Amino acid sequence: MTRSSSRQCLDCGMSVTFALDDWSEESPGITCPKCDADLFAQTDGSCLTVDIAHQGETISDAVDKMTQVLARARAGYYGSVRLIVGGGRIHDEIAAHLYFLQQQGRIISCQEAGGNPGAILVRIRK
Repeated sequence: MTRSSSRQCLDCGMSVTFALDDWSEESPGITCPKCDADLFAQTDGSCLTVDIAHQGETISDAVDKMTQVLARARAGYYGSVRLIVGGGRIHDEIAAHLYFLQQQGRIISCQEAGGNPGAILVRIRK
């Protein structure tokens, strides 16, 4: 059985149903049949903020949380993600993973959030 989902186009308002097998984070390729907008490139400009380092996480736990948060943000309409990572080893590992994702083109950019070295702002859409 094929699983499906729907997404509303932020440009024209049309609701589009698609098979989840047709969508991947790397190359969404789902366009609105009414206005041809790329549905997964659209953002409402919001920022998802999640603390991934202050509930006793190991480095591996924090990386897994980051991966889940980025997937959740891509599935939604978020334009960016603010990761609270602290200033220790988790910060360094997350920063390295984000740099790798940026080099792969899977995120647009990552930088210290608002002068706070314990938070990283990740832009996922324009």
